[in-house]
Amino acid sequence: MTKDYTKIVAPPVAATSQPLASNQRVALMAIRYCGIALIGAGGWLVGGGASPFPPESTALIGYALIATGVMDVFIAAFLGRQWAKRTPH
Repeated sequence: MTKDYTKIVAPPVAATSQPLASNQRVALMAIRYCGIALIGAGGWLVGGGASPFPPESTALIGYALIATGVMDVFIAAFLGRQWAKRTPH
């Protein structure tokens, strides 16, 4: 058997996790902390804490804040994975 050395190509490189740049880490941290704050504020409103909103809509606003906070945390995790795959180092 012979091997053709006229077409030498590098084997495909699998996507590996790379460390994030400092500005990416700061952005992810800000998104996570905002999400946690929204979850806390929504929990406060749903739990019956003092609110500047009308009483009939306070729980609805609280649930909306909780949903937004949860989505922020998920988005931060998703962005972290995507950026780790695409960051050239």
